[in-house]
Amino acid sequence: MFLRKRIPLPDGQAAVVILSAPAEDGPSGKFVVGRSAADGGALVLAFDTACTFHKDIGEKYGLRPMGGGWCEVVERRREVWISGHSTQFGREPDRTLTLTLFEAALPGYRVEEEEG
Repeated sequence: MFLRKRIPLPDGQAAVVILSAPAEDGPSGKFVVGRSAADGGALVLAFDTACTFHKDIGEKYGLRPMGGGWCEVVERRREVWISGHSTQFGREPDRTLTLTLFEAALPGYRVEEEEG
C-alpha cells in the first residue's frame, strides 16, 4: 500500500495523507501528524511501516511533528485501527481529524479508534 493523497479540509485548506506499507494483509506501525517544512506548512498525516520511531517519520517526510500514534490496517476486512500516542511528541491535536483523514484516503474502509 503506497498512497499520497491531498484531502480538502472544511476550512478551505488541504491536508496530505501519505501511506507507505508493504503489500501485506495487516501492515501496522507508527503514524505522525505534522506540518510540512517545505509545503507552506501544510498539514500532513504520514504512516510509514519502514520507520521505527515517530521522529524518523518526521525526518523522512520533512515534517514538524505535532503528535502521532499507532495504526493497524486490516486489508482483508477493510479496517483501520488507530490507537496510542508518540512518547516523544504526544498524541496528535485532533484524533477525530486523524480518523477523518484515514477515511478520506481509504474509501470503503471502516476507520476506528481503539481505546486503551
